[in-house]
Amino acid sequence: MSKFEVDDVFRVSFQRLPIVTGFVDGEFTVGQGVELAKADGRVYRGVMTGMHIHTSSVAPNHFSITFSEPVSDNVEPGDVITTIDPDGGQP
Repeated sequence: MSKFEVDDVFRVSFQRLPIVTGFVDGEFTVGQGVELAKADGRVYRGVMTGMHIHTSSVAPNHFSITFSEPVSDNVEPGDVITTIDPDGGQP
């Protein structure tokens, strides 16, 4: 299971889905199933829809990613988004 630790969410007028920035531990691919589990127990599933790769020696694993609804509608700084296996469960 890979995880994406969210540090910021940018809702921009020129794009329907917000740009979510954070740190990746593992591998994510466009079209891959993901899960956002909130602290209160709510769970949202969606897919990764896009990624912007910006390399930096200061933050080498920092990425900007977009996710489908309902993940994109509910994500906040501090959240963790994880990949889900193709069978629908987490490894």
